[in-house]
Amino acid sequence: MFIRAWLIKSRKMNAYAIPGINRDRKASVDAERIITTVCSDWGITRDNLFSQVRERRFVVPRHICQFLLFEKCKLNYSKIGRMFERDHTSIIHSRKLVSNFLTAKYDNEIKSYLNSKQWL
Repeated sequence: MFIRAWLIKSRKMNAYAIPGINRDRKASVDAERIITTVCSDWGITRDNLFSQVRERRFVVPRHICQFLLFEKCKLNYSKIGRMFERDHTSIIHSRKLVSNFLTAKYDNEIKSYLNSKQWL
């Protein structure tokens, strides 16, 4: 596994040449559409969404955007992490957070926001 990752990083082999990678995952929504929609709905700029600021007004839309990019655009954790300049484990954490909010028995702002959108 380590050798495959090294080959991809060194550009000696592309991801499509590696056996076992699922190339059939189709994105149901465009990533750019998700980013612009989340930014406009939450009243923040793209710079705020991709920034390192940890204020709640930026963190919640950032987590939602990362969740939707994984679920709807079929991007992997590493790609989303590179987009947001974060480690892939941060993306895993944000996905788990949003999933927990969606399965919560009580209503919350994340659950109501995601249920009101057409992409779900």
